[in-house]
Amino acid sequence: MLFHILIFLIALYKFASIKKLKRNYKEKQPFVSILIPARNEEKNLPILLNSLLKVKYENVEILIYDDLSEDRTYEIAKSFENEKIKVIKGKEKPFHWIGKNFALYNLVKFSKGEILIFLDADVEIIDEEFILKVVDNINENNVITGFGKFEGGGKAILSIITFLFSQIPINLGLNGQFWAIKRENYLKYEPHLKFKNEVLEDVKIGIYLLFKGLKVEFFDLKDVFKVKMYDNFYEMIEGLTKNAYSMFGKKFTPIMVILFYFAFLIPFILFPIYPFYLICLIILLDKLICDIKYGFSIKYTFLTPISFFIFGLIMLRSWYFSLKGKLYWKGRNLKL
Repeated sequence: MLFHILIFLIALYKFASIKKLKRNYKEKQPFVSILIPARNEEKNLPILLNSLLKVKYENVEILIYDDLSEDRTYEIAKSFENEKIKVIKGKEKPFHWIGKNFALYNLVKFSKGEILIFLDADVEIIDEEFILKVVDNINENNVITGFGKFEGGGKAILSIITFLFSQIPINLGLNGQFWAIKRENYLKYEPHLKFKNEVLEDVKIGIYLLFKGLKVEFFDLKDVFKVKMYDNFYEMIEGLTKNAYSMFGKKFTPIMVILFYFAFLIPFILFPIYPFYLICLIILLDKLICDIKYGFSIKYTFLTPISFFIFGLIMLRSWYFSLKGKLYWKGRNLKL
């Protein structure tokens, strides 16, 4: 009971402390590089690029790294090429690199911006002033990131990720879908080089930069971008299978699943018994606050016990596949 009251209070703190990204109306407009890794993104990339064309900022370049796509990603990207948009044809990644990390590391080499903004290809920008807001809020001591509005399949399970994020009092990790950093800080720490073989590189990078003294600032970015991570429930399972074991590693994932079920699922199984029905009410209220904060429908709050159960199974599936060397993403064996 005390544990759940504590994490509920932490969620309330997170709810109050994570603000929207707003303009400060600084006069300076430094050169900005938007860096987009793309592998087999023929459906998503046009949506992102068309949304970027509407953004109000002159001093910007948009660099797209085609990571040896097997579809029409490269041709589509080239069709958008102009004085501001440049497409880089990727090369075969070294054995010990994850493809996305290698793409981003190389994009930085090609870029010229004083500020680097990293965007996933499945993002759609919905705020024409988002670069101005990033420029106004970034400094030598911070990193800007946050969650946008989630769309697509598997949102009942994705809402568990934001729920778990809200139970941690400090901002560990960052969201690789959207983050920004001063170039000088990136070159000083070279985070993608350090975590070249990490599937969940954004979490590791955020923790790394935090310990290097940079403040990882999470903003409420629902009004800044939308993201369609997965088209359907099956694709969501495959995507989270790729990532889930990296949260705790191959050794500790089964232990963490047991603890997760004990803390969040067992109370619903023992619901009729005092004090478990009170614990369930606290969990549901906690989840409701998180769902509202991160833009999920309230209907996912009522699916919470089922979502907990499925999320734990996905973590175990990820752990098992990692042991067997059967983790794949976008046609590649991750060979971890």
